[in-house]
Amino acid sequence: MKKHFQLIYVIGNLFECSIYLDYLFKATRNVWEMENNNEISVVQRLNQLSCVLSCEIILRQDEQNVTLALYEDVKFMANRLDQVNADAVFGLTLAQVNLAAVLSSPNIEFLFEDELNRIDETELLCDNSRVYVVDKLLQKENYSMASLIQVLTRPEIWMSEISWRKGILQTEFTSSPHLTVMKVISSIFSGTPQAYESDYCLRQLVNDNCEIPDTCVDMLIRNDNSRGYPLAHRLLFVKTALAVNCKENPRTNLSNLIEDYCREIFQNLIDLENFNFPSISQDLAMEQIVLCGMEGYLEFINGHYADLITSWRNQYGCYSALNINQRKGKVRYKKSTNPMDYGCDSHACGVAAAALSLLIRGYVENYLSPTHEIND
Repeated sequence: MKKHFQLIYVIGNLFECSIYLDYLFKATRNVWEMENNNEISVVQRLNQLSCVLSCEIILRQDEQNVTLALYEDVKFMANRLDQVNADAVFGLTLAQVNLAAVLSSPNIEFLFEDELNRIDETELLCDNSRVYVVDKLLQKENYSMASLIQVLTRPEIWMSEISWRKGILQTEFTSSPHLTVMKVISSIFSGTPQAYESDYCLRQLVNDNCEIPDTCVDMLIRNDNSRGYPLAHRLLFVKTALAVNCKENPRTNLSNLIEDYCREIFQNLIDLENFNFPSISQDLAMEQIVLCGMEGYLEFINGHYADLITSWRNQYGCYSALNINQRKGKVRYKKSTNPMDYGCDSHACGVAAAALSLLIRGYVENYLSPTHEIND
């Protein structure tokens, strides 16, 4: 009898939120059948529904709606394709990949219909925009840059399962000692590669039979306090080399670099937030979340970062690299970005699309199932 009351109590608590009735009927039926009517197991599984519902609440909140924020950002770019550059279309490519993974997940049966329709429409917008912009860019870029764009915007090279895990980075989640705001700002472009070296090494992956030259290996392992964009671009180089199946250089193992990079990147992300994301570091933070999040590090995939990123968009649904309070005065921008309407810029809009889509994918693949174990 006690077990019956416990089961009724758990279900009763869940049913207090009436908008979830359809979801709960479906989930409860599936759990009951899967656990062969074992009440103890059913209670344990239904308790996990609170985790699922918390994720759904994050996805559905009117002001912090992740699926809506992503749709508005992608729609903003789709309506201004003449302002979209190579960086932005790369972000759209990753967004398309992440949304395709969401739509192929068995967990989508637990999404609400309006969310599912919005995700489906956004994925189609990403695809159509990508095809149009890439075709336009290939007509005006030089051969080496055109080849790089053509490779980086192929969705199939980025389509792979993500091995999600948490706790591997073993970071203290506290800001580094003795930091000042000026030190944090200087870290945004600290170390190597700078833009010219990053572009050069990426081009070698598509122009020279996919062999990694020693100069680029030097860049990957150079001990020069690389932080911010330079460290993120080291990771981007490694991810690209692995995605196109480049021949490994005997001087280093590319896969072994990723964990160390993401540990440093996560610490940098914490430091940036501790100083309220100064200068253009909102853009940098989104890039860090994308690159390490796609490596499966759940430290980068949570409701906190979803709330931050959705709060950074302006009233038109687009993004700027700069904090809204820091848009006056001289600021060092990323060389590759393009200005867009309403004070937004192409790099920030593109990387926001990639980050928001990855957050949605992380929720769906990790939490949006009553039978999935939640590992904190």
